Amino acid sequence: MRRNPESPHMDFDDGLRRRAESRLLSMGRVQPPSLCGDEVLRQLHELQVHQVELELQNEELCRINAELSDNRELNSRILQSLPARIAVIDRHGMIIAVNRSWTDFQLRNGLPVRGVGSDYLDASHLAVTYGESAPKVRNGIESVLGGASSPFVMEHLCVTPTEGRQLNLVTVVPLSDGDDGCVISHYDITESKRVEDALKASEEHFQLLFERSGVGIALVRADDQVISRVNEKFCTLFGYSSEALYGVDVLTLIHPNSRQACNQKFRSLASGGLCDFTQETRCLHHNGSIIWVSFVVSNMELGAPDQQCHIVVAQETTLRKLAEDALKSSEERYEHLFEMNLNGVLLIESGTGAILDSNTAGLTMYGHSRAAMLGLTFSDLSAGTDDANVWLQEDHAYFPLQWHTRRDGSSFPAEISARCFEYHGRVVQVAAIRDISDRVRDEEKLKIALENNRSLHEHMQKAIEDERTAISRDIHDDLGQSLSILRLGIESLMEQRGMEEARPQLGRLYKNTDLAIETIRRIAGNLRPPLLDSIGLTAAIEWQAHEFRKYSGIECFVMLNNHVDYLDKQRSTALIRIVQEGLTNVVRHAEASEVALSLCERGGELILEISDDGCGITEKELRASTSYGMMGMEERARSCRGELQVLGTPGVGTVLRLTLPLEEA
Repeated sequence: MRRNPESPHMDFDDGLRRRAESRLLSMGRVQPPSLCGDEVLRQLHELQVHQVELELQNEELCRINAELSDNRELNSRILQSLPARIAVIDRHGMIIAVNRSWTDFQLRNGLPVRGVGSDYLDASHLAVTYGESAPKVRNGIESVLGGASSPFVMEHLCVTPTEGRQLNLVTVVPLSDGDDGCVISHYDITESKRVEDALKASEEHFQLLFERSGVGIALVRADDQVISRVNEKFCTLFGYSSEALYGVDVLTLIHPNSRQACNQKFRSLASGGLCDFTQETRCLHHNGSIIWVSFVVSNMELGAPDQQCHIVVAQETTLRKLAEDALKSSEERYEHLFEMNLNGVLLIESGTGAILDSNTAGLTMYGHSRAAMLGLTFSDLSAGTDDANVWLQEDHAYFPLQWHTRRDGSSFPAEISARCFEYHGRVVQVAAIRDISDRVRDEEKLKIALENNRSLHEHMQKAIEDERTAISRDIHDDLGQSLSILRLGIESLMEQRGMEEARPQLGRLYKNTDLAIETIRRIAGNLRPPLLDSIGLTAAIEWQAHEFRKYSGIECFVMLNNHVDYLDKQRSTALIRIVQEGLTNVVRHAEASEVALSLCERGGELILEISDDGCGITEKELRASTSYGMMGMEERARSCRGELQVLGTPGVGTVLRLTLPLEEA
């Protein structure tokens, strides 16, 4: 058999012939025709070679069929193992293959099973599977079957009876190798879509937080600390625009003195030595000023692991730093004042009364060492029986006198002023304690001196009243009697004959003598009311009111309790003198038209009240250093353990009220 040398299979046939001839030789068959000259043998050889070639071709075909069968089995296994629901259709839309996921999905959800031989493009099947999207899916499948170069892809929301809502990715891909038909796959992307949406929401949330954060945020490349992104707060913090900060080394914003320490931490963070770090340091503002900024820096990945950066959160702490410096300075001043105070100052915990601190003056005052003092409570220092810790709950407390105990057991009087405040997170009382031993001794001496002065004053008043009584008696008895005799002599002369010429002159003498007698009676009455000792207090007051009306012309209304004449001589005298001074003040200062005077007993007290309708005394007039009459009335009231009140209302009048206890001390 001869071969056409122009045949495209020439190379394949030559190789096949060589293989066939090689096999014949190995089998001991006849020699090739070149070795013998017989035509018959050559023909036989050709037949043998052709037979071996057929055997070889058959062996190759069997091998190819075996491989194809293996490939089909593998493809089937792969198809069945895929999680996506896959159906293969021919160019007429008939299903020629499905995988297990396709069948299981239909069975799980009670759907009509569409298997091999079913019409995939059946309208009812498309309506059940795709709902409103059925026309779009049909057009997509037909487009691919019609020879479209690109696959058809669509996201489809599927609602199933048992699995509920699913988001499927429908993909229609033409079959390869020029076969008519396509592969339709349904892949459940519900979870991946949820993750994708969550990632998108997270990115939007991050973007929102990044842009609207109340603190400055910057993204810095991990390899060179160059700023790649900043928010508005970060720009405001340092005084730059975002364009000016992009591409800038973040370390240039830090003060040179702190730059090296921050650089080391950035490097350690980039190399994995640190997960994050916090740094409060001085920074440079665009205007040249120095600001304090607190940085929180941590690692962050942007998509791929090799795209690592640092997220820098910056917040200005300049005001807090200034406040801390001011607080430190204030505490230093407090410590200085605390120690330099001449009074004892104790820091006491509210509630427990535990002593937290004491200055040197306090330690000296009580005689304790600092260690011993800090082991005591405030009640341990008190010498009284009352609870010394009651006031520790009050915001402010003041005790003019408390007795405290020294370490040696001696007691001393103390004046305490305390105020509550918060100190290092604890509610405490700071108590200033002053040793007032000298003042208490001086007050005791002053009290004794005042008591002596009061006794001396009372003795002098009694002596004055006795002297007034004696003078009043002498004037009334002696001088009054002499003037009465003189008046009788003048009257006798006026009645004698021969005295007609002297009678006018004698009449004038007689009248002057009457005036003198009246003046003597008035002076004697002022020195000592004549009725006070003989009849009683009420009569003396009525006589005094009568005299007031007579000489001042001011109406005086009197209302008296007649059962008060049992007062002792001292209080009766003090009361009548106050009445005299009160009425005298009305005449001198009140410009009144009428006066009301009352004396009554109420609740074991005797109450004298003198009121007028005058101009009303002022506070300034009451406290004037020249108000000797007022001071005298107050002193007489105190000598009788009474209380004197004077109240003035401008344009209305003045009320003088004296209250005396009826029982003697």
